[in-house]
Amino acid sequence: MKIELPLPVPKASAYQYYAFPLAVNQTMHHSRDWIASNFIQVEFDTRGEHAPVPFSFTMSDYSVNPLLDVMSMSMSWFEDGDIVDSLKRALSDGWYIYTFFDEFYFPSRESYRQWEFVHDALIYGYDKEANAFLIYGYDKDLLLTSVWTHEREIYAAYMSAMQKDLSHSRVVLYRPNPRKEYPINLSLITRTIEEYLSGFNTSEHFAAGYVPRDFVYGVETYEPLKESLAQEFNDGEFLNLRNMQVLWEHKRLMLDRSVRLSESIPAIGELTPEFNHLADFTKSIRNALVQKRFSGSSLNRLELIADVDALKRKEIEALSKFHQLLAKY
Repeated sequence: MKIELPLPVPKASAYQYYAFPLAVNQTMHHSRDWIASNFIQVEFDTRGEHAPVPFSFTMSDYSVNPLLDVMSMSMSWFEDGDIVDSLKRALSDGWYIYTFFDEFYFPSRESYRQWEFVHDALIYGYDKEANAFLIYGYDKDLLLTSVWTHEREIYAAYMSAMQKDLSHSRVVLYRPNPRKEYPINLSLITRTIEEYLSGFNTSEHFAAGYVPRDFVYGVETYEPLKESLAQEFNDGEFLNLRNMQVLWEHKRLMLDRSVRLSESIPAIGELTPEFNHLADFTKSIRNALVQKRFSGSSLNRLELIADVDALKRKEIEALSKFHQLLAKY
């Protein structure tokens, strides 16, 4: 018996905690309307590089999803040693499993047999003949890949993670539900673009269930992003390429959003070339940073900051026109 659930390449993947449920969503074509209605606002943690996630999309909880069946539980529920059998049963019922493992036991990871490192992963397959699970996540080459991993390593990695003080860690099961619907939400898109342009703290909307986060939001995040880039130049190395990856993902998704909305509002199609340019421009900045880090290519700090400033100006212009069009509907 071999189970391998479908798993598309996620449209945003800088961080696994949102890449995994996004990929599961993408197994259903109609999820494009939910994606287009979300992933608009961004936030920058004021602790900067000392924050676990300095820069990311703003959502209340990535495990809450209107198109998926979701079950969430503490890792301790499986501490009696039944994790392997539980994973098999979940997969046979069509569930994708998001949880935490000690990557010391995973041959495909950088920390393998070197140091303990508890990190999240997604399991979406099992091969009975090989006694192996299919795990998805970033490997030692920083590539988002799928690797078959023997169940004894899965067991050891899970039990080792259980021994760490990880009160925040959990097991989340995702399963696509094609019967669920989420029509495109024009009012949400319009409001969130307005909040992005104004720098409004969007987490205030979730105050009934979460303490609002005192972060920087929307276009205001360009300033701490520039400060972070300048600091990394001064330190002589790039410590966090993910910030620019998130920024690029944000522009790509805005491009997708304009394409989707142009199907019902043709005038928005006139803005699509501008969003395409923003996505390409951001990609060029991101790629220059990658080349600087890994090949030592020359990169002028002042020119880099000027490019980020230009990106901000162009985005404000495009999104302001986008918002004006949407406000008519």
